[in-house]
Amino acid sequence: MEPATRVISVDLETTGLDDQSHAIYEASFASLYADGARRTRTFWLELSVDELRAASPTALAVGRYHERMAAASARATVVRVAQRSMFADEIHRLLARQVLLASNIVFDASFLRTFFRRYASSADVSPWHFKAVCVQDRLAGHLGVAPPYDYGELARRVGCPPPAHRHSSAVDAEWNLDVYEATLPSVADLSAAA
Repeated sequence: MEPATRVISVDLETTGLDDQSHAIYEASFASLYADGARRTRTFWLELSVDELRAASPTALAVGRYHERMAAASARATVVRVAQRSMFADEIHRLLARQVLLASNIVFDASFLRTFFRRYASSADVSPWHFKAVCVQDRLAGHLGVAPPYDYGELARRVGCPPPAHRHSSAVDAEWNLDVYEATLPSVADLSAAA
């Protein structure tokens, strides 16, 4: 039996910024358990010919899609186009009633909702707990910084510099957990406040 999950950090790499016309091609889910343990699951979603045609060249370049595609099966579970419904149901179960965390929660949640709407057997397109966390906003609030701000610069201030190879979903999902944990009050802080 898996231990209780505190939060699940999600990071998606996509073919563009519009969840209606672009697709997810890499998805990572980094679970932080109540006992402090972590587990990251990464999936590489095969793109259809139409999805590749509709892709933004800029989005593919940012995520280094072509460079990383060849090695995807070595580091992630590959989800074929024909397997998307099964994958959607698996991820739906993983996220059910969990606190979802992302660096840009609006972006990732909108892509997940669209994906679930298209492929999941459940009509519930937002299976996660209603209190999703935007780690960038949480960090800015923790530091008392108003927008606009640079996420990487703020993360450095709490001892979590950006990873060297960003825009890899597993690396970014795990970095978001690091930043999230850095913003949690310590036992000493809680004792002092009491």
